[in-house]
Amino acid sequence: MVHQYDRTRIWKSGEIGLMKQLTTQVAIAIQQSELYKQLQTLDAELEHHVQQANSRVRF
Repeated sequence: MVHQYDRTRIWKSGEIGLMKQLTTQVAIAIQQSELYKQLQTLDAELEHHVQQANSRVRF
């Protein structure tokens, strides 16, 4: 949400367009951050499983 507190503002179409572009970019950044966190979790789980499997293999 965008406000101008000191007075009523009539937003211009260019300003509205810019805000839409910014919110789209922020949404993409949030989604990528969530995906990166999921990837880190999966990577840690995979590493754990690999270590378990390696400990069972005897040469």
